[in-house]
Formats: sequence, structure tokens, C-alpha cells
Amino acid sequence: MDELIGLFGVSEEDGNEHSYEAQLISDSCQHQVQPEVEEGNVEFKLKLVNPSASRMEHLVTQMKWRLREGHGEAIYQIGVEDRGAVLGLCKEELDASLSSLNQMAQRLNADVTIVREVIVDEVLQTKAVEVLVRKIPSDKPFIDVRVSVLGNVDCGKSSFVGVLCTRQLDSGRGRARLNLLKHPHEIQTGHTSSICHEILGFDSHGQTVDYSVVRNKEEICEMSSKLLTFIDLPGGQKSLKTTIFGLTGYNPDYALILIAANQGIVGITREHFALALALSIPCAILITKSDLLSPTALAMLKTQIKNVLQLPGVGKICLFVDNDVDAIQAASSDLHLQCLVPVFTTSSVTGQGMDLLKAFFNILPSRSSCDHQSVASANVGTGLDEDPDSPFYPDTNSTDVESQQPDVDFKIDETYSVPNVGCVVGGILHRGVIRKGDEMFLGPFSDGRFSSVKVSSLHRVGRAPCSIVKESQSAAIAIKPNYAVRKGMVLLGSFSAISRHNSQVEFHAGTHVCMNKTSEMPEVGIHRAICSFRACLELEAEILILFHPRQIFEGFQCTLHIDNIVQSATIQSIVLPRPDADAGSLVDSACRHKTTSLSEEGEVNSDLEQMNFESSSLPPPSEFSPTNRKGSKEGNYLCTNRKGHVTFRFVRHCEYVTPGMRILLRQGNTKGIGNVTKIFPYLPPTS
Repeated sequence: MDELIGLFGVSEEDGNEHSYEAQLISDSCQHQVQPEVEEGNVEFKLKLVNPSASRMEHLVTQMKWRLREGHGEAIYQIGVEDRGAVLGLCKEELDASLSSLNQMAQRLNADVTIVREVIVDEVLQTKAVEVLVRKIPSDKPFIDVRVSVLGNVDCGKSSFVGVLCTRQLDSGRGRARLNLLKHPHEIQTGHTSSICHEILGFDSHGQTVDYSVVRNKEEICEMSSKLLTFIDLPGGQKSLKTTIFGLTGYNPDYALILIAANQGIVGITREHFALALALSIPCAILITKSDLLSPTALAMLKTQIKNVLQLPGVGKICLFVDNDVDAIQAASSDLHLQCLVPVFTTSSVTGQGMDLLKAFFNILPSRSSCDHQSVASANVGTGLDEDPDSPFYPDTNSTDVESQQPDVDFKIDETYSVPNVGCVVGGILHRGVIRKGDEMFLGPFSDGRFSSVKVSSLHRVGRAPCSIVKESQSAAIAIKPNYAVRKGMVLLGSFSAISRHNSQVEFHAGTHVCMNKTSEMPEVGIHRAICSFRACLELEAEILILFHPRQIFEGFQCTLHIDNIVQSATIQSIVLPRPDADAGSLVDSACRHKTTSLSEEGEVNSDLEQMNFESSSLPPPSEFSPTNRKGSKEGNYLCTNRKGHVTFRFVRHCEYVTPGMRILLRQGNTKGIGNVTKIFPYLPPTS
């Protein structure tokens, strides 16, 4: 304890806190509290009078530690010794100590509030105060880019992320990946089986902000104007479910496909690449472990990569990045619209290619900004704006479309129970803005119900507190009251109108029942709230089967991935095109974007050229076989490279789904992809 007093206690400049005279006074003091604890967010200070510059640095570091221990809050008790003796200070010393405390808090972007004053001696007029130091949420604008890292087992995904974010080269035996791995079995085997996250920041001058500059994620967020979140996904075939959830639930802006130089392009690499293309995620390719290959063998591998990218079903432009000019050109281009795939050559042992990657990531824009700029050009020629009378063209006047786009749509992909905080949900804000104190609706629960909750606190990437979260940003949200939250649920709506009128509203999905305790709520707010929340147990989707060994009939059970939703579902009905319909014309009408399909070993199937899975590309209903929703025509089935309208029913509970969502079907080697075209609102049983 004596060594800690010398480090954290008050020096002679602070008033000789631990002098012999102070010891005598404390022995006779009648006010006593528990001694100071090294851990936690409570700090005792006798006085902070005119500290020197070096002492001030010590005090600021100490306050930063206490704020981190209290998750952004710290309690300072001025006029109290470390042993717990409450001595108090006169007015001049107390004012000087509070002034020093304010200077410390300003350097850490925190506020100081006096919460309690205690008169220690009425004759000497000495007081002790309790002060709350609270971190001010940082709401400065920043760019949030999410990058998923894909590839086969042992291709060096975790080691690559570790080297890129820490600037510490790998030993060749996986030392750089130890900071990313979560579980003991991952450290023992060296294989990732869960989803790991790591961040890399860039300041306003384009300089890298990583763990070689700062010590934790919170400081990276504070110093960065742009944040890259790397989503390290498992590469094993057994963990394909987790990999698909990382691609659908976390909504990455870009995907990095890692190819080990000593492995080449294997089946799982092709499958990951095909999944990224099917989900319309722009890709970049990294050749790792280049130090293990000779220049001749490396040139052969690059030729093989170029040939794969030029396959008819892929049709990508390969750009080998060899210098800063190539990196800037690749990042400045729209990778999605221009079908460009940059190829980097890297090594986690020698550090080759890491500087080029940082130059590339520094300029790489957020996917959301690219989508906003290119939405008009992307729709040209797709038929979205060419046939407003089409039955699959969105009707902007219908309530169904309004239900597809609530004011706020936050997808929950992680749930936590934090001591002294309560329920915390993590996810991505797909639409709208969330502020601290907003009232929102959480659901759907098992009965299709949405319950009103209040946002008590917000934290963005890296656990940095904030007071606002904007569209396409990742965040963790603490909500009150506590509910049993699961992955796949959503937070919907920004109910400022409801909160202003102190209303308590509860909606049941599909029934449009609103129980409001006040009649002063505006009618427009009620209408919007009613139309925004519609859970479903059954949905209809246009599905293209990428691979299935045989035939799929009604009753087939599979796993559906819809954004953050992962649940088993059963096929209720299948509607196919008429036999006399020209299959070639159906394919041609859907040929708007290029994608790929999967074979049993994950091979690229070049027979499906330029297939588009947008619901607007479906032929008119007259080209489908006559059927009803309860049962399809006998003999209808789906097989590889076959497309049709399929009605699914969730096995366990209802979900919040809207038309237009991308859907991925999976069962063993079976793969299918498509779009939700219709939902059937869940009607809870009436008593």
C-alpha cells in the first residue's frame, strides 16, 4: 500500500497529504469511512492544490482508470484520506481542489458535478465533498466500415487481422492471433469456431490508430474519424452456419477472401466467394503466406485466381495491387458497380503488403454512402422503374410498403446481461436515428407481441459512450425494462410523439390492436405505429436453388437466414412457372446482375450466367401454374438451377420480416437464395 501511496497519493505540491501533522489529525478525527479500494470507480483525495505538471499527468491517468472501471463514471471524495479519515478542507483549499479536478476532467472530455457536501468541523468551517465525474458521450461524426474475413481453415485469417491491427508481426506459429481468439479450444487448435471482432482506426489526417498507439478500443474510437471493424469468420465446413450468419446478420460492407499460398484455391474458398457474390457483397482477395512460395509458383497462383474471376458466372475484373497507386485506384473505384476485385499479396511473418492494405482501407468508402450515390444508376435497366403496373412493383400508397419501412429499424444480433445495467442488445441500425431516452418497441415475442422499452444508454463500436446512433452504424443499446431478448428480434420506431403524451401503447402483430391510455396521441402517430409492426409465421419468397442433390418437395425442412434471423422452416407450398413458359426467356428477364451458384463441393457453377434474384424480375402471375397458398400442384418440386415461389412456415416462433429482404436457404449441401415477396401477418389465437 505504501508503494501505491507514492504513485497515486498527493505529493508535496498537493498539500503534503500524508504528512506527520495530517496523521495526527486523522487519528483524532471522528469522521471515518471505509478505506479506499484499488479497484472500482471511487477515488479518495485529501486535497488537489496547485499540482505540478508531472503530478497533473499522474492524476489524469488515474482519473482515466477510474472512469474505465466505472464504464464512464467515477466518484471523487475530496477531503478524505486514503485510509478513510474524513478531514475536510477550508473554503480556499476546497475551491482550489475542485478547480484542479475540473482541469483533469476537461482533458478527458468529462463533466464534474458535486453530489454531496459534508460539514466536518463547524468551527473551522471545513467541508468534504463527493463529486461525480461523468464521461461526455462522443457524438462526433465517424465513418463505420465493416469488413468480413473469409477463407479456408489455416489460411491465416486471425493472424492477418492481428498483425494489421497491432503492427506486431507473426512468429509463424500463430502468435498474432492470440488476441482475437475467445475460447480455450480455439487457442489449443488454432482454429476459429466463433465470430471475432477487431477494430482499426484512421484519424482525420489518414494516420493509422491501432494498439501500437493506444491501449484499448475506447481510445481508438476517441482518436479515429474512420473505424474499420473486421469480422473474423470461421473457415471450417462444420462452422458454415456461423459463417453464413456473419455474412447475413452483421451486414458487412466488404468481404476479404483469404487464399493461403501453400493451399491454393480449395473448395471452401470457392464456396465463401460464391456466398459473398450471391449476397452482393463486394470482395477483395488476399494471398497470404506469400513467403512460403517461390516467385514462379506465386505467379501461377495469380493466374489461377484471374481465371476463376473471369468465369462466365462470375465476370469480375481482376486488379493486382503492387503499389500505392494501385491501392488508391482500387479503393476509389466502386467495387460493386464496376465488378472490380483487388488482389493483394501479403505475409503476416514478413509484413509484406500490410502498408498497401492500410492505404486501401484508408480511402475505402462506406457501402451505405456508395449505395445512396449509386441507387439511381443501379436501378437503370433493372426493370424497377420501367413497369409501374407490374404486380411486383412496389405500391407506395399501400400500408404494406409503409410497414416495410418503419422510422427506426435496429436488428439485434447479440444480447448481454450486464451487472448494474440490465439488458443490453447489440446490432446494426438499418434505418433511422436512435437517441438516448427514445421510446421504442421490442419484439416480436413468441406471441407476436411488441413491448415498449426505453433506451437508457448507447455505446458505439469499441464501447465508447454516445448519445446518438445513425443509420448503418453498429451499436450496443441498454434498454429498460428488462426482457428475455433473443437474437433475431428488432427494435422499431422512434416514439417521440408517444413519449410526449405519456402514452403506454401495446401492439399485437397482425391484429392491429392498440391499447392507449390517453386519447391525446395524434392519429398519425397511431397509424404509423400500427403499420410498422407486423410479425409473421409464414412468408412467401422467390427462391433459386443453387444446389440440391435431388428434388425438393413440400414438407422439406431447412434453415433460413434472413438478415439477423436464423430459424428452421418448413416448405408449405411450391409454385413453379408453367411448363410451356420459355425457360430461357425467364432467365433472360432475370439477367440484371451477375452472381454465381454452388455445387456440392463448393465449385462455381458457370451455367447460371447473370442470374438476378430481385423479386421485381419475376414473370407475371399468369406464367405460373394455377395453385392456392395451402397446397401446390401435385408433382411440383425444386431442384438445382430451378426457380419458383415458395411458402415457408417457421418452426419455432414468428419473426419480423418485410418484403424485399434477402433470404438464404441452407440444409446440408443444399443452398438456395432469393427475396421475400410477401408476408402473412401472424394472428394470435383469440380466447
